[in-house]
Amino acid sequence: MAGSRRKGGAAPGESGRGRRRAGAGGASGGPEGAAGAKAGHGRRGAAGAGAASAKAGHGRRQEAGAGRRRREARAAGAKRAAGRRRRPKSPDRVPIRTEIIDHLCTDPKLEAAVREVGEYDIRLDSDKYESLVQAIITQQLSGKASGAIAARLKALYGGAFPAPADVLATSDDDLRAVGLSRGKVSYIRGISELVESGGLDLDSLEEMPDDDVVAALTAVKGIGRWTAEMFLIFTLGRLDVLPVDDLGLRKGIRLVYSTRTLPTGAEAARIAERWRPYRTVATWYLWKYQRMLGGA
Repeated sequence: MAGSRRKGGAAPGESGRGRRRAGAGGASGGPEGAAGAKAGHGRRGAAGAGAASAKAGHGRRQEAGAGRRRREARAAGAKRAAGRRRRPKSPDRVPIRTEIIDHLCTDPKLEAAVREVGEYDIRLDSDKYESLVQAIITQQLSGKASGAIAARLKALYGGAFPAPADVLATSDDDLRAVGLSRGKVSYIRGISELVESGGLDLDSLEEMPDDDVVAALTAVKGIGRWTAEMFLIFTLGRLDVLPVDDLGLRKGIRLVYSTRTLPTGAEAARIAERWRPYRTVATWYLWKYQRMLGGA
């Protein structure tokens, strides 16, 4: 069998490549078979090059199409966001009520801070979704750094804050490019998905007691108790919130009450009992007072 293959095919010692060329030419190794094999090889090479070129062209078209879709999504998002989110010239505020100030001034030590600061001015954010996303952006960052990231995020959508659907239509790479960490991108996507699907009804939070709002928000990945308390204060305008883990509040208490060390959360809660039911306003005064004194 081996000998017959050599007789009818290639000569002994001829390479496999030579045998394949001979077969391709339909002869047993003569000049015409070699020429035919060479021509066939050339045709296959040309076909392969054409296929590679077509594949490369297809890849470039896909990339161009993806870029165009991203630009169109951004433009559409900016248009939707601009249409839905026309913000008032000045945000709402917690109404100033003399009975609140009078009540807080029954605490002589807090009264000194109240008189020094003057009337309280607690501004509210009417956009619940934006408030939560801004809180995520702010986590573990200075006000200046978080403000810069928020500005770059809005720039992706024509200068308006995005809606949940707009965020979901934006790639992780584009969100990371504005300065968001991978974790924050994940958290903001999670909130956006819940709001867009109806799994988190932010409007319904207005009717809930404070503890239920905290429970609903802290069930969402990326939202802790402090973030939920800031939402209660600066979005829902609740008057009796005491964020005992807030460093600014505890620094303010140390200043006003002249404590030797920074009070614990439990100590802050005990001192704040006399401020009920206006612990939010007392907290705001303590924030402002310690900042007036250089953040001591």
